Amino acid sequence: MTHSIASQQTLTRHDEPVPPAKDSPECACEATIADLKAALVSAAVINQAVGVLMAQSDCDADSAFSMLAQASQRTNRKVRVVAESIVARYARPPHGPEWFDG
Repeated sequence: MTHSIASQQTLTRHDEPVPPAKDSPECACEATIADLKAALVSAAVINQAVGVLMAQSDCDADSAFSMLAQASQRTNRKVRVVAESIVARYARPPHGPEWFDG
């Protein structure tokens, strides 16, 4: 089997793709994609925590986010970590038959 020198994918002697070098654009793109996925997960948890704080404190989203940020600074934890603890504590559905009977 003959491989063109102009081939965009470097192949090993077993015709398996070689992973991109750590300083290559392909590797940078993979890192960016991983960072964006993590940011989406963090944003979802933060938004859920803001919603919980809005419901508990009867306030708007900006005030709720400010409370979240202040708690983050006060406890020296990332906003995401504080948000995760709020969601874990307050966003559980009630137990029992009264929960969404349909």
